[in-house]
Amino acid sequence: MNIYSIMLFVVITLLIILLRHILKNQKEDQLTQIFAIDIVLLIFQCVCTFVQTLFTNISVIYYIEYFTYIANAFLPVSLFFTGLIFANTKINFKRKYLLLFIIPIISLAVLWTNDYHHLFIVNYSIDNLKMVYGDFSNYIYSPYTYLIMFVGIFYMLKYSIKNAGFFSKQAILFAIGSLIPIITNILAAYQILDSTIYVTPISFVFTVFCYAFAIFKFKFLSVTPIAMQRIVDRISDSFMVLNEDNIITDFNDTLLKTFNLSANNVRNKNFITFISSQNIDNLLHELEKEVKSRNTQNENSIVVTNERHLACLKKAKNGLNNE
Repeated sequence: MNIYSIMLFVVITLLIILLRHILKNQKEDQLTQIFAIDIVLLIFQCVCTFVQTLFTNISVIYYIEYFTYIANAFLPVSLFFTGLIFANTKINFKRKYLLLFIIPIISLAVLWTNDYHHLFIVNYSIDNLKMVYGDFSNYIYSPYTYLIMFVGIFYMLKYSIKNAGFFSKQAILFAIGSLIPIITNILAAYQILDSTIYVTPISFVFTVFCYAFAIFKFKFLSVTPIAMQRIVDRISDSFMVLNEDNIITDFNDTLLKTFNLSANNVRNKNFITFISSQNIDNLLHELEKEVKSRNTQNENSIVVTNERHLACLKKAKNGLNNE
């Protein structure tokens, strides 16, 4: 066994331990299920690559690549769904999602018949600088693969930034763990990095540590904080959460929409400073107009909500005036 074999064996062992923990200790929700699929695909890819390291015959290594690409083709789709589910807690799988599997399936068909047309690989080599990819790989498979992976990670990071707090660390760790092998693979595929075909799977060791830290430290697979944020965002009343230093640590979408604020202007701000910086008279005027308008439409629930907002703003204004 060479150094690549040893490192891949370590990665596979860690991934199996991680998968075992997920299946044993987590609830059967969509996020857990899709994350388990991610891990299974990573294990399959690493096992195939591990087998490749045991051979020196380039022809044997080449044909084992046929199996490695099963994981390579479908892992991007799995990562896309991971980001989508993380952002939405749960999704309904629709027929349109089946379109995401068309390119991976066609890619495998092109690869497995590569000997007849060389559209996927023109010259195969363990050294990435000597590897020559075909037109299908360069212009269809690779762009699609990277695009869909980045979209999945974008979903996750976008939702984390929007709801920055405890569980944002989960998504950031997951994103970093996913990006390391992606970036390594891009650098190798476009021959920017001088490496072998074994570098990308080995980079998964960093992925495993990021995933494990997200799960064990920040409870990545717990949908409770995500679901809780969804609930409070739908509450008709605005709210803020302050810590002992009067720093705004959390709030809901209703607050932002009611007072036309952005999250960056609210989060981690001192409450007194925040109130002082706002044009309360203007906010009061706008809210009073809205309450009167709603009263004429008999939308009682909205009236009650806005009257509460109005009362809170007046108290805040009086508090500032008394200082």
